[in-house]
Amino acid sequence: KKEFDKAHIIIEDAKAGATKSDYVDILVSESFIHENMKDYNAMYDTMAEAVMLDCKNEEAMERIWISAELSRRYEDSVKLHLDIIDCDPYNYQAWYNLGHGYTCTWEYEKAVEALEYSYIINPEFESAYLDCADTCRQIKDFGKALEIYNEAFHKFGSNHELMVNIAECNISLKRINVAKQWLLKAIKLDGYNDEAFFLLGECYASDQTWYNAINAYHKA
Repeated sequence: KKEFDKAHIIIEDAKAGATKSDYVDILVSESFIHENMKDYNAMYDTMAEAVMLDCKNEEAMERIWISAELSRRYEDSVKLHLDIIDCDPYNYQAWYNLGHGYTCTWEYEKAVEALEYSYIINPEFESAYLDCADTCRQIKDFGKALEIYNEAFHKFGSNHELMVNIAECNISLKRINVAKQWLLKAIKLDGYNDEAFFLLGECYASDQTWYNAINAYHKA
């Protein structure tokens, strides 16, 4: 309803006498007010306070990175998450957010290392695998990216987008026949995956199988 003044009054009333865990939840709620007001710096400050109070609150740890992106306070985010890791070195979300902070400050090698720590600490955290592999692709370390994508594929199962990423790494490593097999599997799962058809066209073109290449490009 855009009644932000009333919302703030409710938040301030709720803060009075709140326990530590309640206070963090209240700060998370307050961050939604700042977000709706497009006051992203205030949103970031509120979430920074929340995660310093309780860095194990999953929602708070998710929203601190959202606020860092919206406010573009990437360097502040890196410092904040390094402080959190100093106190809680096995916090997988802190390592994950740190990785993204490093990516946004163009420190890609550090980003890869931080994202690796994230999924080593929590082997069920699929996003960390995929984002780490994506970062490896950005710096053209296709071998390492392929290794991580394969690990994710065997751990989390069939996913046509993951198959396309695996194929793309194989293409970059000149393993065209292997890439082709992955793309055909991806297309079998999703017959409308334009990127899979495009890359399949690239594979056929590299083999100079022109009719098949044209057909794949046409479908893309």
